[in-house]
Amino acid sequence: MRAASRAWLVAAFVVTGVAFAVEERAEPVVVYGDDRLTVRVGDMPLGDLLAELGRQTGAEIRGRVARPHGVTVAFDKVPLPQALHRLLGDQNFTLTYGDGGRLKVIELLGEGGAPVPPARSASPSAPPPTEESGPAARMLAAVERHTSVPLSGVLSETLGAERASLRQLFDLATREEDPVIRSEALRVAIAAVDQDAALTEHVTRALAQMDDEQLTAFVRVIAGERAGDFARQVAAQAHTPMLRTRAQGVVGRLAGGGGR
Repeated sequence: MRAASRAWLVAAFVVTGVAFAVEERAEPVVVYGDDRLTVRVGDMPLGDLLAELGRQTGAEIRGRVARPHGVTVAFDKVPLPQALHRLLGDQNFTLTYGDGGRLKVIELLGEGGAPVPPARSASPSAPPPTEESGPAARMLAAVERHTSVPLSGVLSETLGAERASLRQLFDLATREEDPVIRSEALRVAIAAVDQDAALTEHVTRALAQMDDEQLTAFVRVIAGERAGDFARQVAAQAHTPMLRTRAQGVVGRLAGGGGR
């Protein structure tokens, strides 16, 4: 079955390549809407494609492409995290959303989750989170440093890879429309936190410095309208006592305040 799937994928890529060869000078298509991306391009520089995505979304593109190359690909209305994974390959990235789910920042990361250094000198950017940045910022920084989680099944098929960053899993768990994929992404992410002693320590230390109101607000920001489902699954599946207990508190506050 796996060999057959690979053969089908190879055939699909060959057919796609032939189609682009036939459509001489076809206009490139890059369309963003509802946090999904449609791309039909032939040998378009990846940097140019990302710049067009930034123009359409109004998002800031931070960092740079680690291995610049031309892109020949076609897909329609793919959720943005999966679409970027297809385009960037092994290069990690993070997505930051603002009010109303508006995409604010696409940050391209290098090895180990560090930002790719700029090609030439640029204005100094904001410093990375420090002890003064607050517990939520430190917890996010710890999550973003965890860049290699093994995948299988539906997650591997969705992302087209055998590994993903923890941030990519949380993006899927909060942004993906398919509830099965959302649930599985969060399950794998929770397990990754539980199994990494250093990450667990960072998370529990940050949680200890946040009261229930702050933590509930944080969950609302990262999970939006799915905050309730997010917190309930963490409360049910986390093995780390602090994580499980604090998630239960968030569930209670969201239920009491009419949150989902």
